[in-house]
Amino acid sequence: MARFYNPQLATMVQPAAQIAKTSVKLLLRCIEKRQPAQTVLLEATPTPGGSVRAI
Repeated sequence: MARFYNPQLATMVQPAAQIAKTSVKLLLRCIEKRQPAQTVLLEATPTPGGSVRAI
C-alpha cells in the first residue's frame, strides 16, 4: 500500500515465511521438548521512499 501514497512511504519488509517457519519450530520445541521460550530476531529490509530524507 505504501507505494500508492504521495510521497511514497518508506517501509520495512519483514521475512514472513522465515517468521512463520521459525515460530512453528520454536513452538514445537517448547511443546515436545519442554524447552523454555526464547526470543529470535530476524532481519528486516528497509525499502526507501520519498517520505524520509537523509539528515
